Amino acid sequence: MRSRLLVLAVVLIGLIVAVRLLPQQPGDESASLDTGPADDRRHVELPATVAARGFPTLRSPVGDDSTFSADDADCPKRPPPLIAKESEEDHETRAIALSKLLAHTRDADYLLAAALLSQRIAGDLPLELLAKAADVEPSNPLVAWNQLAMCRHRKDASCDIEKIAANAITIDGSNGALWMEIAMLRLAEDDSDAAVVAVRRAIAAPRLDTYFIDHALVLERAMASRSDMSYRDRVFQGMGYSAALVVSFYEITEHCRTVDESVGVWIELCDQLGAKMFADGRILLDQAIGRALQKIAAERSGDENWISNATADYERFKTYYRSLLAYRGTQALLENDEAVLRQYFENFSTFGELEAQVRLQTEAQRLRSDPDYDQCNFVSSWPTE
Repeated sequence: MRSRLLVLAVVLIGLIVAVRLLPQQPGDESASLDTGPADDRRHVELPATVAARGFPTLRSPVGDDSTFSADDADCPKRPPPLIAKESEEDHETRAIALSKLLAHTRDADYLLAAALLSQRIAGDLPLELLAKAADVEPSNPLVAWNQLAMCRHRKDASCDIEKIAANAITIDGSNGALWMEIAMLRLAEDDSDAAVVAVRRAIAAPRLDTYFIDHALVLERAMASRSDMSYRDRVFQGMGYSAALVVSFYEITEHCRTVDESVGVWIELCDQLGAKMFADGRILLDQAIGRALQKIAAERSGDENWISNATADYERFKTYYRSLLAYRGTQALLENDEAVLRQYFENFSTFGELEAQVRLQTEAQRLRSDPDYDQCNFVSSWPTE
């Protein structure tokens, strides 16, 4: 199961995970991918930054699965990515060994990588490594983000959560995802009023970034400095570790699902936050959770018209999700063509996952029709389960 989730993180981060996370409701699986609001869609107030930009357009994937698959009968057997053949124990052993090599540097990114790779170790070591990184680079938003997340989630750690939270806000207060971490912190303290304020700050923030690709880049560079792994294996490992990092969006989904219906302000907040995540999320999982939040809010309201519209939006996005999952050949292309993998990584970092996927499929279509291109690159070496 670990390998399956990690490979999905490499190509379509969280697609299957999110489909399982989102509430399952009957719907028309062949629904149009048009995401424009229905004429009678319930009006939702959004911050000006979101309203001005509008919701992301879901571009239909190019071609079909046969376009991107190749007959493997005449193709040589290639070794699978390292992450596909490692046991979970070997995977963790490798992470801890690499963390130890990185822990003695004075480079903030390497210290951050060491902390991320050692996060399964009990005690204060990961937070101590983050503190060293903060000493080297006090304004690093990834360091501040992880200090807050680890301090909040590690029950065995000794850390000043209020000091860490205040510092994170100073460094990264324009990031709505950070304010979601603050909101979950306040809910854990049973301070609902402060949590409401934090969610409103998240909705109004000019951006929303969980730093998925940034973490993967940091980890890839760290592995390049201390290992002989190929670029492919470093990228796959880095994205796998990044996918395992805990973010608050799962928690807010559960809170929206279970909060007392008498607290009416949360229905509106969950709806607005979902709209924010769908509009501004940089990875498909964030956008999927956004649609789920809007659907949950509608269901909690009992408004049949609202429920109908929110369910239709949710089903359209789920259909698009599943259409992306159909392209097995593009996964193989990332395994076998380093140039394509590097371009995908760059596009993901620059434009976000949705645009990176569309560009990847367009490039796959071009290469599939190129008679001089090695078509065996469309054959996956990943072990079948």
